[in-house]
Amino acid sequence: MSTFGDRTMAATKEKPDLQKKVHEVPHKPGVYLMRDRFNRVIYVGKARDLRKRVSSYFLPSKLAQADSRAN
Repeated sequence: MSTFGDRTMAATKEKPDLQKKVHEVPHKPGVYLMRDRFNRVIYVGKARDLRKRVSSYFLPSKLAQADSRAN
């Protein structure tokens, strides 16, 4: 299992640089945790390529792109 970065958010309201964090994730199999705003685990996922999977959460969805083109 691979680990990366600090998993806790600072008490400030600063937004993290997500592009930088995604590039820190290795191209290796592993598990990842999704947390809510209270830092509670709400989802545990697994992936063959962690960077691809994690980065997919930060890309616009194809459905949203198709919808915006239709209007």
